Amino acid sequence: MNNNKKKAIKVFAVFIVLVILATVISNIASDFTKVKVMVQKTSRQSINHNIDTEGMVITEINKLITVPEDLLIENIYVKEGQSVSSEDILFSIESGSLEKQIKKIQNLLNASSTLANATLIRAQEDYNEAVSEGQDSVTESLQAYNNAKKEYENYKADENYEVSRLSELEQAVENTKVTYESAVKNRKQSIKDAERALEDAKNSSEYNNIEEYKSKIDELNKIMDNNCNIFSGNNGIVQEILIKNGESTLSNSAIILALDSDKKSVVFDVDKSMRDYVNKDSSVSVSGYNSENEYCVYDNQQIYKIYNNSSSDSMDGVYESDANTNKVVVKLQNCNFSVLSTVNIKMENNSEKYEYCVPVDAIMQDGDNYFVYIVSKKNGLLGEETVAKHVDVEIADKDSQYAAIKNGEILYEEDIICGIDKVIEDGTKIKIFDEKE
Repeated sequence: MNNNKKKAIKVFAVFIVLVILATVISNIASDFTKVKVMVQKTSRQSINHNIDTEGMVITEINKLITVPEDLLIENIYVKEGQSVSSEDILFSIESGSLEKQIKKIQNLLNASSTLANATLIRAQEDYNEAVSEGQDSVTESLQAYNNAKKEYENYKADENYEVSRLSELEQAVENTKVTYESAVKNRKQSIKDAERALEDAKNSSEYNNIEEYKSKIDELNKIMDNNCNIFSGNNGIVQEILIKNGESTLSNSAIILALDSDKKSVVFDVDKSMRDYVNKDSSVSVSGYNSENEYCVYDNQQIYKIYNNSSSDSMDGVYESDANTNKVVVKLQNCNFSVLSTVNIKMENNSEKYEYCVPVDAIMQDGDNYFVYIVSKKNGLLGEETVAKHVDVEIADKDSQYAAIKNGEILYEEDIICGIDKVIEDGTKIKIFDEKE
């Protein structure tokens, strides 16, 4: 064998070695670049819409502690959630603002009394005048009517009367009669109008103001007599404080007390997405520490009312709105919880089992459309390769763990990708690995 052939064989051998080495290196490099995925097949599952949250115990009997407007709050002695007795001081009023308000209301009372009295006096005078003037008019017209009748009767008794003259006298009688009847009618109407004006004067808005001002002055004087202090007046718990130290009262509302009562409810919020799973047939479990600090569980409590903050309050029904949460009220039956205490709420809402469920981690979303990736095979330069395949799906229901697929038949016995270590897309090369690896 000559040297040229030997060289050619060596070159070919080296080429073969290099090709094999490149193939090995390429396979190794390709394996390193593959996305590692975990897979799982569809399973038959129930979708869980259970609710586990907290609520606040409230009483159905509340008392609104009120004070007049424009009084300066000097000091608030209680805080929300605090138990109070009937003799406890809730807050105090600054004495200067109280005196100023009493003086202001007294001036308004005096002005209204003066105006009301003047109006009433004028109305009484108008009534007396209507009675007097009407009576004079009636008396005069009656006298004229009687005189006309008398003259007519006397003239008619004369055997030598003239027919034309008798006719004139008869017409005079009719005319004075009409005048008299009109005077009587006008008097009645004038008196009626004057009576109405007098009644309106007695019931004028000024008289209503007088009663209101008197009531306010009595209320302010009572506060003054109590050394400017506002007392609870009942045993209860401070539910809400609507005033602040150093600020003037803006409305009659000051403090809301939750009075002790056997009629209690628990209020809690649920997300808008759970609306379909919360209704008045739902059974609620309520648990927490009672007034004796014992942990109690009360099952089968029934929902009384469901509403949200953007709707009008009602005793029934669920109200649609854009609010993100609904408020749920459960009337407590034989539950010994303290008012304003926090309790645990549990509601079980498990669906019937769906045939084709996948982990929620497997569900991808593109706008309003959902899809999953499954394991697929395709031929490549280095032979058959394992890749991810995009499959559109429709969601029938889902919870925090599983999603039920409407068109699940297409995924039957497929390996569904439910865990990845990198972002993938349709056709991405993947490597299946066990979570234990």
